[in-house]
Amino acid sequence: MLECNQMAKTPQKTPPKGLKPPWKKGDPSPNPNGRPKGQRNFAVIYREALEKIAKTQNMTPEEIEDIMLQSGLKKAIKGDYQFYRDTFDRLHGKPEQTQNLKHSGSISLTKLLDSADSIADEDEE
Repeated sequence: MLECNQMAKTPQKTPPKGLKPPWKKGDPSPNPNGRPKGQRNFAVIYREALEKIAKTQNMTPEEIEDIMLQSGLKKAIKGDYQFYRDTFDRLHGKPEQTQNLKHSGSISLTKLLDSADSIADEDEE
């Protein structure tokens, strides 16, 4: 079960390649006070909503969440994954995407790993 004190993932501190930060290095921060105190993230808002609904229905937040998950599963079976994608991505972060590497020739895994190690060693130097 999700705890209220779980924080959302911290955003990237460096901009993606090709984008420059909105201020120059060494200049004062454009947001010196940071995020306002007491600002709630999605996990807290979600949990508070569950608690509020549960109170009006004389149920526990866990029972309400179970009902929501069952409803989401029924929709997913029919091909509608929006509930899972939106809710779980916000609560737990998006899953890492993997790359499918295809090679037309034959190469041994050992040889591939050795060449990757040698490239990594060159990058460190």
